[in-house]
Amino acid sequence: MGGTLSLVAGRLGATGAAEGVGETARFRFPGGLAWDGAEGLYIADTANHVVRRLDLRSHRTKTVAGQAGTPGLQDGPPTKSLLRGPLGLAWDPAGQLWIADSGNGALRRLAVASGVLSTPLGPGAELREPAGLVRAGDRLYLTDTQGSVVWQVGVNGGPATVLAGQPGSPGEVDGLGGAARFNGPFGLALAPDGALYVSDAGGRTLRRITRGDGVVTTLPAAGVALGQPRGLALDGPGRLLIADAVDETVRSLDLASGRLGLLAGGTAQPGGSDGMGTQARLRGPNALAAGNGGFFLTDAATVRSLSTHGAVVTLAGRDEGAGDVDGSPTQARFHAPSGLASDGHGTLFVADSANGSVRRIDLTSGRTDTVASRAKSPGARGLERPLAIALGPGALYIADGFAHRIHRLDLATGELSTLAGSGEAGSKDGRAGAAQFCGPLALSLDGAGHLWVADHGYQDEHDEIEDGAAGEGEDDLPAPATRPGCAAIRRVDLTSGEVVTVAGSGSEQAELDGVGLAARFDGPTALACDGHRLFIADAHGATVRVLSLTDLSVRTLAGRDGLHGTEDGRAEKARFFSPLGLSLGRPNELFIAEGAVGTVRRLDLATGEVSTWLGRAGVTGVALSPAAAQLNDPVALIFSGGRLYIADAVENAVLSARW
Repeated sequence: MGGTLSLVAGRLGATGAAEGVGETARFRFPGGLAWDGAEGLYIADTANHVVRRLDLRSHRTKTVAGQAGTPGLQDGPPTKSLLRGPLGLAWDPAGQLWIADSGNGALRRLAVASGVLSTPLGPGAELREPAGLVRAGDRLYLTDTQGSVVWQVGVNGGPATVLAGQPGSPGEVDGLGGAARFNGPFGLALAPDGALYVSDAGGRTLRRITRGDGVVTTLPAAGVALGQPRGLALDGPGRLLIADAVDETVRSLDLASGRLGLLAGGTAQPGGSDGMGTQARLRGPNALAAGNGGFFLTDAATVRSLSTHGAVVTLAGRDEGAGDVDGSPTQARFHAPSGLASDGHGTLFVADSANGSVRRIDLTSGRTDTVASRAKSPGARGLERPLAIALGPGALYIADGFAHRIHRLDLATGELSTLAGSGEAGSKDGRAGAAQFCGPLALSLDGAGHLWVADHGYQDEHDEIEDGAAGEGEDDLPAPATRPGCAAIRRVDLTSGEVVTVAGSGSEQAELDGVGLAARFDGPTALACDGHRLFIADAHGATVRVLSLTDLSVRTLAGRDGLHGTEDGRAEKARFFSPLGLSLGRPNELFIAEGAVGTVRRLDLATGEVSTWLGRAGVTGVALSPAAAQLNDPVALIFSGGRLYIADAVENAVLSARW
């Protein structure tokens, strides 16, 4: 670890996997809750594949089962156990936590005192996608979303049996036991009289099961249609609370009258703000649990408390969302910043990709201003989706990936013009507007009158390149199999606009060292130039390459083609997951942003040694702690004034790190 991390501009708040106190913790679509009756709230952090514990006294979040970002099916202590998309949780007064391990189709049990995870009911027991989970006496009840049934199983073992519904036969039919039909049953709540309430998410209805005989009935809900009911909780015997993931609300159903009311959130108004009732904002509310005199609630990125009167207070995590606002460091908002450039004298430029703008940060005052945008440059030759920038004397060069062009912004006049690219996707060399680019994704100046371009692949407005949307894939770039060629390094003459392909191919993707056009790239995503050498991050090949500007030879510096990983080491023994950003630092020092796993790596150019400089692989979510600094989705880097500046696309923020 080498860096102390601080926030430059923007406001942190997004999905991740960081542990911490209060809003410093990060979650990724938590989908289940269980209260232990004292100071512990257990959270199924579904997309992180872990179970977390929130201490209700200190508000500290800690992982108690599974490994963040590593799905699997493995029993054992916390350091070895693996889960896959856990959802429902149920607390057992005997000190056990029951887990509906949805992705594995299994029922898991965590012995809280020892931390050991076991599998009482594993795959092959006909469970397909367990979601909701409640305990009633010596029995556990599970909804099976994909199987369209409600199961029951003994706490002390025994086979799972169907309480209601028919496995693999979805529908919306009331009836007795196997004659009933469900359509995507999700949440469960146990009433004092022993009845089970079920949120039938696919059918957008609420169902009731009499446990004694398995009779299923549909509850009347007068006045308002549900969007997608998920989490359920009972407020005494007469009121059922419903987390509606589509309508972004928590609703209340009077079980006697069937009247449906709005308890918290604004209908179809997502957000992360706390407040009273309809003043609060929720984003995909998912799970509900009664406890501590009120309720607990999860949404896309937070764990919150909900009073019986509708007051919403965030306990852990943070969700601020993206924005497009100039102003002071705390006022400024970005949306998927993806490129950085510095003048070395206190000004930092940011390619704010999803906002279609270029922003300028005064590092002395901290103020952010917009210098170019769709609004300031309308028309066919305006900015669409700036993905990278490079700063030259008096001008800023902008890679507009979706427009297939390279623009030049005159910093004195603010005039935006097209340097090269016809606007049509292709790999044609030529002068200025006669040339074609597939998808210019990275830029670097060599100081000798040339702009170097990583031409990654065909881009259009439907591609989600670093969209800040917390993608779950290896990275957020189109898969090699779906991209029709264009994996080349191009050179643009700054005077004439002449475009020449120097290395790689506009029609063939691979990873091959060689000279000039004989070399091949699998997905070049970042560039850095020292005047003699051009360093290239090849994301899909998971390598860092170098192009000699003297003889145009290409060779691999670190990593090995197609072998993805996070291991440090020397040269080809090192592994990269998906290198997305590059910056030269001090002499013989190259930094690599690994957005998908939340780290910045350091390559010693003298020895070839790769080390993790900032963050922990797979533990995403920004933490500014000097002892354990973490990142969420670092995608662009620039070294200036002794600091490394980092664009975090998912956090919608710009950060800085120093030694």
